Amino acid sequence: MANVKFSQFTTETDKANVTELVGFKTVGATNTNVGISPADLETNLGNTNLTADGNRTYDQDSNDLTINPNGGDFKIDDSTTAGSIVEIKVAQGNVKLQDLTYPATDGSAGQVITTNGNKTLSFADVSGVTVNTQSQHRLITCTSTNDTLEGESGLTFDGTTLQLSGRLNAFSVSIDRDTTTTILGRYGRGSEVIYLGTATADVTKGGIYAYGAAGWEDSNATSVSAASTGLMGYATSANSSDGMVKKGIIYYALGTGSNGDVVYLDTTNNTLTTTAVSGTAGFVSRVMGYRLSADTVYFNPSQDWIEIS
Repeated sequence: MANVKFSQFTTETDKANVTELVGFKTVGATNTNVGISPADLETNLGNTNLTADGNRTYDQDSNDLTINPNGGDFKIDDSTTAGSIVEIKVAQGNVKLQDLTYPATDGSAGQVITTNGNKTLSFADVSGVTVNTQSQHRLITCTSTNDTLEGESGLTFDGTTLQLSGRLNAFSVSIDRDTTTTILGRYGRGSEVIYLGTATADVTKGGIYAYGAAGWEDSNATSVSAASTGLMGYATSANSSDGMVKKGIIYYALGTGSNGDVVYLDTTNNTLTTTAVSGTAGFVSRVMGYRLSADTVYFNPSQDWIEIS
């Protein structure tokens, strides 16, 4: 038999210092054990790339497994295969990431993850806001109950009109001018606009009209009647239901006069003038406001008038 040479050799009595015992037998002799030192079996994972060519399971037998990259990044990379899944499974659900404890089981559909403020996460229903008496175009106001709002039936906005069925209590009210391309019908901030329904006949935008038995009618100073002594309004559009200015700064081009002149109701239908009415019996002289500039008038019809005799 050829000589067999071993770099390390131990007897069975030295089992405590070996990992494996390899037995061999020579002819006519007893069994002899060869010891392999634990140092000979070590594999340094940091210096060795491992590739598994099949499913593998690493079992710690209830011992802790600590992977410490010593300041480096710890990565689980399964990005090379589309649709691949990286799973972390723990039987008792005690999963922590960055010291945050995650829920042990899934929540219900529509729930969200919330925190108790002490690094413990859980599933919970989405907390929302309850709106009472909901209906289209109603504006929302607060209530005395947390997370509860009220849809106000008397306060609505449809994108064009803000409607208030009750009383408006305000220190002041500012109204922007009409921004339409035509200038007639425009009025200034602080104007008082009234809505009294449609007239029996169409109004002309920018005209002066009197409110009488038939609704908004042509105004003039030719006689003592509703047309000259009644409620007056400045048409903001061709439809009186869009509002008539009762008082305020309006666009109105006066051909004559100077700034500060008194403005009167004219004998021509639906017009104003800076010339006082005189000379014809039965005509009415009524102050309607004051000229501010060549194209603006402070419209404020007097409740008094004078009949020319």
